[in-house]
Amino acid sequence: MDLTEWVDRLKAECPEFGNRIFLLDDLLLANPKDLPTAFVMPLQDESDRNRYSEECHFQTGTSIVSVRACIKNTTVRDAGNTTGTVGIETLKQSIRAALRGWKPTNSKNAVDHVIGQILDFDEGVIWWEEQFIIATQIQTTQS
Repeated sequence: MDLTEWVDRLKAECPEFGNRIFLLDDLLLANPKDLPTAFVMPLQDESDRNRYSEECHFQTGTSIVSVRACIKNTTVRDAGNTTGTVGIETLKQSIRAALRGWKPTNSKNAVDHVIGQILDFDEGVIWWEEQFIIATQIQTTQS
């Protein structure tokens, strides 16, 4: 699955990141001092059983996509608050609002939220992951 459209969607809908949203392949382009930042990566592809017909092969499945956000606990703060947890809460809600119910181009299905979880907290830097799932369909014509 091409996740470029996911990155574009998040950049358009999550201004808190200041366009610092990357594909995993672009990890080296990110400046570790520019936070908050996020990375979009595939986590899992699962296929249902195969269905055959005379001329084409049709298969359905699901893909799980991860959006991993990195924030310094002093980077983003809501008005009047001084804790990093409020900042990460703002980013979580922004990511979820951008992707939950959204239909990527050429997809018959919308994206659903699966789980959000902390991955790491070290020296004031929080890594948070949001996972999303989308049903997929693959059809190929037999030659």
